[in-house]
Amino acid sequence: MSRRVLRSLVVFAALTAVSPAAHALSGIAIRALCEDEARTGSLDAAAAAAARAEGDAAFAKRATAAEADRAIAAYERSLAANPAQPEVRVKLSRAYYLVGDGRGARGYFATYVLTAELYALKVKARLPEGARFCRLDSAVGADAKAENPCRRLYRVMLEHVIKAPNTLPEIAAEQEVEREKARRLLEEIDTFFPAAS
Repeated sequence: MSRRVLRSLVVFAALTAVSPAAHALSGIAIRALCEDEARTGSLDAAAAAAARAEGDAAFAKRATAAEADRAIAAYERSLAANPAQPEVRVKLSRAYYLVGDGRGARGYFATYVLTAELYALKVKARLPEGARFCRLDSAVGADAKAENPCRRLYRVMLEHVIKAPNTLPEIAAEQEVEREKARRLLEEIDTFFPAAS
């Protein structure tokens, strides 16, 4: 999976949480990226469909790490045979997230930076007064002196990027760019989340 498409998936996931309209537009953009990749790669629709079905079957039994790993391997084979499958890219991202062992989305610093930059900042404007979590459907009843939940999410995501070791050495340069971006965004936390919010 190219970095360009992986970054698009991360943006897609963040935007999906904020707006259904953004969800639709992101899906169109990801399909366009996948189609662009497909033009340059070899397509084997039958092999892609078989690997996708194997991945779906393994993901359905994802209670064990071995099944989740089988799903990841099958989805990667499916994408190798036919890169123009945005739904398989989303499934692969979910499987990586499920495994949570430093591969894929968990180790990719842009996931955290985009969550802070796109999700936390967008949701805070529409968050109900006294919300306990940075979600639009959040329960209310937080202590008035407690840190704004979106500020907390923003801070935790960016601090993770700054402090965490890089578990994806093959994209070390990109990870360091994200780490620097996290530092800059964290310096501006009081601008985005004033003390009164």
